Amino acid sequence: MWLVVLFLFLFNASSSWALGDLTGTLKLREIYETPERLLNRLDSLEKSGFQPTYKIDFLRSYAYYSMSRYSIAYDYALSAVKDERVKEDEKLYSHVIILLAENAIFSYRIEEACNIVTNVFNYAEKHNNDMLKGNMLFMEGLLYRKINSLDKCYEYLNRSIEILNKKPEIGTLLRISQIEGALCDIYITDGKYNEAWKEARKREALLSDLRSKGECLALVDRQEAYLYSRLAYLSQRQGRYIVANEYYQKFLTTDFSKTNLGLLEINDYLLELGNYQDVIDNNKRFFLDVDMDDVVSVIYQRALRQSATAYEGIGNYEWAYGALEKLSEIKERHRLAINRQFVLDRENTAEILRYKQDLQRVENDLIKRHNLLVFFILITVLLLVLFILVLYDHKRLNSRNKKITSLLVELREAKEESEQYHMDNIDSLPQDYRLFLKFDEKVRNERLYLNYQMQRDDFARLMGVDRNRFASIIKEYTGGGNLNAYLNDMRLEHSIYLLKNHPEMSIQEVGEASALPSSTTFYRLFKEKYDISPKVFREQLK
Repeated sequence: MWLVVLFLFLFNASSSWALGDLTGTLKLREIYETPERLLNRLDSLEKSGFQPTYKIDFLRSYAYYSMSRYSIAYDYALSAVKDERVKEDEKLYSHVIILLAENAIFSYRIEEACNIVTNVFNYAEKHNNDMLKGNMLFMEGLLYRKINSLDKCYEYLNRSIEILNKKPEIGTLLRISQIEGALCDIYITDGKYNEAWKEARKREALLSDLRSKGECLALVDRQEAYLYSRLAYLSQRQGRYIVANEYYQKFLTTDFSKTNLGLLEINDYLLELGNYQDVIDNNKRFFLDVDMDDVVSVIYQRALRQSATAYEGIGNYEWAYGALEKLSEIKERHRLAINRQFVLDRENTAEILRYKQDLQRVENDLIKRHNLLVFFILITVLLLVLFILVLYDHKRLNSRNKKITSLLVELREAKEESEQYHMDNIDSLPQDYRLFLKFDEKVRNERLYLNYQMQRDDFARLMGVDRNRFASIIKEYTGGGNLNAYLNDMRLEHSIYLLKNHPEMSIQEVGEASALPSSTTFYRLFKEKYDISPKVFREQLK
């Protein structure tokens, strides 16, 4: 039930952006009032070439973000970040990368979000940028929440507030208000209603102060709508029905409550009251305006859950089932999307794995031989001949191990030379081998081995041959294996990358993210190929 707040992206109180004669002077905070109109302005401005593309992309991202269309907003923010000119404006660059990180989280690009937050936090520390550090701590808290690390989540959100409080400007105060709203939502989800109430009241005092000063009233109105909806819900849950109704009436006085997004915020309170038809009507208005690129968003999923509860409340179980079925489909899409995000540096990871395996085998052999050597030393007087043999065997073992190490290095170099030679001389290779090499390169580059939806016929079409010839080529150039064995080898290599680079993931999560959702199958295949279990491999990395 945790409702993620639409966290705003703000300049300081005096910030404004001159968009030229075509649009006049427009304060960035006004985007929240008319994002659609702003997008039309930006289309005209882009054609005129009056402003650089990265500024227009940033404003487009911000407008789509304010409309909760996070996937599109992420793409435009990414485009702005890739433009080297944006780094010349340090303040703008800071806001662009914050916007990029937020949209990555809200559009479920979790892998990208983790990388962005880590890199931006390092950048912030290097440049002593408290605003960036505070925002990254906030987003890191949200990421901890996604892996159910509650204490870490609370800690990072509170640390974020503490850092941002060092500069109590209008923009940072609004940001602090939003973080307090996030904490309130998390406490509600965790059933900590007293903590949620305290956090909401602190936010209420902060917003009241901003309103009394006449600051950013459009944004304050939006935040007040979120706040009053939570206070109404909390009051109702705690049996304070008169207070709940008072906050509900306050919610209705906000401008944001008149919008499709705003109506969603009061649905949890309406469900507590049993006003199921009102919830259904509110969500119908929202669904009519949904962008299909953003259906994985938390807002859309929350609306589906609310609709399912409301339909069940009025006894329409068929529609309730339909809403839950749609939600299940979206979660599956989300899971597959996350799988496709992971990138595996296959060659380096395989080399590290082989190196660690060799070290483990050598270490185990040396320990065994050493124990034997100690034993024979103790009885050296009686078993001198045996001691000599053991000593000789020990020397032979060392020599053998050195040869193995040398051979592994030579094999690695030979493998690289062989692969490079084949790609450089692909036209001289047999036709079937050329087909396989091109097919193999495409499967690896596009990570098709993680796509559950692709069947044998799909892979055959990708190679451009019929089923029988496809099976024959796969068998010939994978050492006699079949398609499943070929794909599983790639999935296991992907799991090695995750085990090495993502210690926060459980073994089961690694298997699922590597398209091996069955723990039993994952362990068995991993053990058969590498002669070591995933758990032991991870322990050796520490």
